[in-house]
Amino acid sequence: MIVNLIFIVEDEPAVARGLEFGLREEGFRILWAETGGQALNFTRSHDLHLILLDIRLPDISGFDVCRHIRAEGYRMPILMLTARDEELDKVLGLVLCADDYVVNPYSLREFVSRIRAHLRRAYGELADTASGEQIQFGSHEIDLEQLNIHKEGKAISLTPTEF
Repeated sequence: MIVNLIFIVEDEPAVARGLEFGLREEGFRILWAETGGQALNFTRSHDLHLILLDIRLPDISGFDVCRHIRAEGYRMPILMLTARDEELDKVLGLVLCADDYVVNPYSLREFVSRIRAHLRRAYGELADTASGEQIQFGSHEIDLEQLNIHKEGKAISLTPTEF
């Protein structure tokens, strides 16, 4: 099994540690930087699979970090992770080539699912989508490894988009 390397760029240690703990529990390896300058240096010197990027950093804004990373030709998924929920900030982040924009507070389960989805799109089989987890929802059983749904033991046929 390949373990993906997630790079957290966050200047608040409590936020970074919380993310690190939650993502390590999900099987990811984590690197962490507190500044935009560190983020650019780490991006150049490590084989990163995905970046979680805060907007408010002490030296360079996350928007500028994102712009520099893309200008240097790096194509790993970048998810802006911030408390800023203004539409203009979201649009700017996505226009600067971020792949997603997640506003804090967020559900860790949903956030991990977004990360796995971006990794699947970016790397195909590199992303470990099989957590072995099955979710029970009323009479429905969702198998995240096999990507199928059963209702009362009977398979439900869905397209990938519907799933």
